[in-house]
Amino acid sequence: MASFMIRLSGGALLCLPVMVAQAAGTEQAPRTQKEDTLEVVASPFSDDGSTENTGSYTTKQMTTATGLPLSIKDTPQSVSVITRQQMDDLNATSLKEILRWSTGVSESNYDSERSSFNYRGFSVDSYQYDGVPTFFDSGYSGGESEIDAITLDHVEIVRGAAGLLNGNGNPGAVINLVRKKASSLSPFARAELSAGSWDHYRTTVDVGTPLNDEGTVRVRIAAAGERSRSFMERHQERKGTLYGTLEADLSSNTLLRLGADYQQNRPKASTWGGALPTGWFSDGSEINWDRHYNGASDWSSWDTTLTTQFATLEHEFDNDWKGVANYTHSRQAFDAKMAMSLGGLIDPATWAVQPANPYSARYEGYRDQHAIDMKLNGDFTLLGRNHTFVVGSSSAWQHSYSTYRSATYSQQQFNGSLRDWNGGQGEPEWSDKMPQMDYRTRQIGIYSSADFSLTDRLDLVLGARFNSFKNTTTTTANKVTPFVGTVYKLTEQISAYASYTDIFKDQNLLDSNGRNLAPIEGVNKEVGIKAALLDDRLNVSLSAFRITQDNLGVQDESASDPDSLQQTYHESQGATSKGVEFELSGELAQGWNAQLGITHFSLKDKDKVNLNTEQPRTRINLFTTYQLTGALRDLTLGGGARWQSGVYANVTGANNGEFVERKAEQGSYVLFDAMARYKLTPQTSVQLNLNNVFDEKYYSQVNFYSTRNYGEPRNLMLTLKHEF
Repeated sequence: MASFMIRLSGGALLCLPVMVAQAAGTEQAPRTQKEDTLEVVASPFSDDGSTENTGSYTTKQMTTATGLPLSIKDTPQSVSVITRQQMDDLNATSLKEILRWSTGVSESNYDSERSSFNYRGFSVDSYQYDGVPTFFDSGYSGGESEIDAITLDHVEIVRGAAGLLNGNGNPGAVINLVRKKASSLSPFARAELSAGSWDHYRTTVDVGTPLNDEGTVRVRIAAAGERSRSFMERHQERKGTLYGTLEADLSSNTLLRLGADYQQNRPKASTWGGALPTGWFSDGSEINWDRHYNGASDWSSWDTTLTTQFATLEHEFDNDWKGVANYTHSRQAFDAKMAMSLGGLIDPATWAVQPANPYSARYEGYRDQHAIDMKLNGDFTLLGRNHTFVVGSSSAWQHSYSTYRSATYSQQQFNGSLRDWNGGQGEPEWSDKMPQMDYRTRQIGIYSSADFSLTDRLDLVLGARFNSFKNTTTTTANKVTPFVGTVYKLTEQISAYASYTDIFKDQNLLDSNGRNLAPIEGVNKEVGIKAALLDDRLNVSLSAFRITQDNLGVQDESASDPDSLQQTYHESQGATSKGVEFELSGELAQGWNAQLGITHFSLKDKDKVNLNTEQPRTRINLFTTYQLTGALRDLTLGGGARWQSGVYANVTGANNGEFVERKAEQGSYVLFDAMARYKLTPQTSVQLNLNNVFDEKYYSQVNFYSTRNYGEPRNLMLTLKHEF
């Protein structure tokens, strides 16, 4: 037995024992690995769509959309998956790095620690952990976009409304985070060491073993430690993650799964809003900021701590029906000592600003959530045909709380050129805590859906959810959300589908008068064609969608409440998003994986005015890898590109010595990435990832309190991986 140590932030040492075995473990059913000749056996409960060690860019089945265990081809909605193999090939170590490669996504970096994700023009606020619905509120971020990938087997994305399982939520997409499982019946251990640009160092350890000879009790522990600087001056990141899960086969038909994870993020010199305060000098001319510029103060930080505990009980009945009960508790806590970048009227010759101290505030709080999901599903016979049915209940209780402290500066104001800014303004004195937010949400839902096999070629999926919703500012709202979908098998490999569902979404958004916006209501319609080719190793889909909404919260062009972490919004009526999507994912040939996504949409209100223009209307992403053959069979080469159309927003900016409304723009751009992996031995490999190969200079957001951020310049990461 060996041990690995990781030093987490705060100086704590994490020491993990590693069981050394002759074969690497897996979460899949018995199979032979492509790159290894090791045959391994997993728990009989593991045939659930897990992707680890499959080497695949797709999965056999998903339940995120309907609750039914359907293949991608047979699901009457647009669905995607980012598998464990694709995460590893991309060297994607956080949720934001995973999602930015998903089909149709638009990522916006609010600041150095927060990212929001949008699909079809709408932000994502509906997430699932292993299929259990929860809610994220990115405005009061607790580090969700930094969730470490060490805990995940794969990520499922349902584009469009998913009101059947999630009830209250935006119609952009639902993200399902599927955790790694302790399913291996043989001991295994994996360790990775990474080093890259800007002093970026990362260490991970992942171990698992059965605890008895029969393999009916199994445990898995994974940990990651990371420390890095940034392309922005003085900005640093420190992260530590610990994940553990235990599985016990209580009988041949009953499985108990328990687990927990802990993650802390401790950045330094965090930006609040964009690192770049504006795009124009006082005379109205463009500012060509250095990409390394960081307007944050040295003491500024957005510290977050994420903890989750979960339990699952599964039972397979003698009639092949299956019951599952899930419970998840999550808590995202933050301590944000923040200072906005100095800006205002900037002299074009000297870069001088008027004497000032950064606008500063301190927010402390948490979001605490309990979620329960119970369901029963199985097959039944009606009129001589077999059908599939699921019935369940999912409920969630969330409490968001935060306090506010104002700042008093005792030191001299900054007076000079922003070229001399080094973040050296000392931390201010903070006032006593003042209540800032105390917001509770309760959602109780009952749902059911069935996949009726009407003929050998035609399936009809019917479902509905009754949702009882209440929050601090509204009375109880009871809403029934129907779902109708049809799937017609054109051939054994190709299906056409259509679906319809209602939309209901409460909005924790404020207008300029401090009032909450009315709930969003609308419909989601979609049609498409899907194919599962090459023995289901490759999935292809083409879809068209139309989403209509009333009361959609649209960001005001200028922030009217600078003391809030969120901008103000107004309601838009008759908002319509319509477009097309194409996706290809899986194995094109032996050893050749690929994922291609193409999306285009428009989003306008009833008066044909474009909405959310800071989101790209067209996006193309491609990533592919190929394992060579013959004498070079140990070498895998890969690469990809992400192209998006231009964006713009009306913001506040200087012109002729005063502040006026101006148009902030980012033209279309493309980013290229590359990777290469070489197996030194059957158990050891080295991988190089090179991102933004041609060093494209671009803004990753152009309108958060009229600020902007640059995206990362060219960077690389070298990873050494060993499996014991």
